[in-house]
Amino acid sequence: MGLTLSNYHYDLSTDELQHINNDLETKKYKISNSEYYITHANGPSTLVTNSKANKEIKVYKRLNFDTNSNIGKTIINQFENISKIEKYDKFILNKRKKLKITEYYLFYDYCQYQGSEKEPIVCSTKPLFKINYDNLWIGKDIIITNSYLDKYFGFGNTLLIQKEDKLYSLDGVSTDFVKDNATYTLTKKQGITEKVLGYFSPIDNNDVPIPIIVTNRKIVVLFDKIYQFTIKDINFTEKELQKILKTNIIGPESIPAIKTKLFNKFYDNIIEKIIN
Repeated sequence: MGLTLSNYHYDLSTDELQHINNDLETKKYKISNSEYYITHANGPSTLVTNSKANKEIKVYKRLNFDTNSNIGKTIINQFENISKIEKYDKFILNKRKKLKITEYYLFYDYCQYQGSEKEPIVCSTKPLFKINYDNLWIGKDIIITNSYLDKYFGFGNTLLIQKEDKLYSLDGVSTDFVKDNATYTLTKKQGITEKVLGYFSPIDNNDVPIPIIVTNRKIVVLFDKIYQFTIKDINFTEKELQKILKTNIIGPESIPAIKTKLFNKFYDNIIEKIIN
């Protein structure tokens, strides 16, 4: 039996939506700065907030609601008209905001396909789980052909967390399972401690991220399993790798034209090595 509107489960009931709408209408909300990221993988997504001061991230479930219902459309319009939350062309990363009402947070969804309707992300004020970290890396898409997507579409599509010598990867389907299951352990050999130099999160077909961890020893790729390569394995040079690591990007659109071939080579050579 196929999925229909009649048997689709929404996380928010009509009554809950009405409460949200009432708080928006009466302006019973608070708006504050929030460093947040939208992790996503093949459809599902979670919202992650980061407190740099506390070195703590909180992971929230995205609550689905009927955006085609009258009350759903009203909430979208209410949120759309709140000018204090920058949206669309006015959206700037260092001005991200969250809106807090009685039991929920509302966030602007910067991660949508161009031309699609932009409804707010609604989350409970209670996170699914929290994680303290020593270091945090933001995954960024580097596939040049994805330049047609919104500028920030792949920004933070996955996150990499370091706690002591353990690395943990968060994506759109993350649960508290990640807290006790390290993705990779940094090693120490001949007196040299392995450390992370860079982190990329290319988005391949069907919105599937392929996180790439670059350490001072190897290149670790998280795909159907964990792959480990040397620079030589992927037919790359140390000089080429340094050029990539020193390039400050948000996503494919921000990769300088002079370096697109280099980024393509890096990713294509890794995929070729995995396939072969």
